[in-house]
Amino acid sequence: MSALRSTMSRISEHLNRRLIITAGLLCWLGAAGLLVAARPVKAGALFALGVVALVLASRIEAMARVAQARALMSDGEFDAALLKLNRAIKIAPRLVNAYLVRSAAYTGTSQLDLALNDADHAVNLAPGQSQALLTRARLYSYRGLHDDAINDLRVGIRAHPDWASGYFELVQIQLRVRDYEASLATLRDLNVHSRSERTRYDALLLTGWVYEEKLHDLDGAIAAYTRAIPLLPDLKVGYLRRAHAYRSRGDQFQAAEDLLRAAQRLPTPEDAGQYHWLRAACYWGRFTITSDPRDQQAWKSALQQSIGEDDPTFSQQSRDWLAAHRSKQLAVDPLDQMVNWPSAPSIFPN
Repeated sequence: MSALRSTMSRISEHLNRRLIITAGLLCWLGAAGLLVAARPVKAGALFALGVVALVLASRIEAMARVAQARALMSDGEFDAALLKLNRAIKIAPRLVNAYLVRSAAYTGTSQLDLALNDADHAVNLAPGQSQALLTRARLYSYRGLHDDAINDLRVGIRAHPDWASGYFELVQIQLRVRDYEASLATLRDLNVHSRSERTRYDALLLTGWVYEEKLHDLDGAIAAYTRAIPLLPDLKVGYLRRAHAYRSRGDQFQAAEDLLRAAQRLPTPEDAGQYHWLRAACYWGRFTITSDPRDQQAWKSALQQSIGEDDPTFSQQSRDWLAAHRSKQLAVDPLDQMVNWPSAPSIFPN
């Protein structure tokens, strides 16, 4: 069925191009007739319309080739994709997206100089386009040209003050060069300008992580996590990060309370397939603090639910975890470590 839809889509694009080309040629024929009839103004307008039609037809064909190249790249066929993209650029030399996709294809074949050349070309064609600036900034940063990358990202942020990807990319570079105060300033700006609660949540978690891991300021970290949690109170990672910071500070009771809060929150899309396993991890972390049999019982109950309802990977881990407990081999369980030292969200640098 998908192959049929793809074929029909290609036929439709082909017909559209043919119709537009036909319309353009008819415009030119009409313009010639109007010239013969001594009506030059109308002839000029019709001729211009024909030119627009033919340019549009070329752009449609180029866009179709870019889409085909993307599909080839997703299958790892970069050389074949480059042939499509070369043709697309020849047909429509001002199509920004064609240069960006070809830049990605060159990157996939480790031709980084050519990738950067295409990113340069895209930025020259569309100086304010965020994706062009992001592509070039990433290539600059990969080559160690961090100042150039930062400049591109700041240009993009000035043009698009709520550009979350640009802010997060800028923070990653600032962390890479150990400019932690600048990274915190960038995250503050993102919080001011973003309308997305999820973006602000991630920015505050990253702020806390910088305070905690880079500046060793646990009070600053806890304050940032505390601001994040009310934005999306069902997400678990904010509680886990704050629990970790509390425990590092010696506030065992506060850490235990945050682990309980995380365990009791409703499931979210991020928990899909691992919700009960994650609840079990929270209850186990709490039990290591409280030694309360009720926490241990809640942990066992969550594991049983995980075995029956979570995805196979997590249900098997829960089964193994429970079996290890029954055989008295749970003293140094890796999941215990995970709760006590929760990993950062995926937006955090490695």
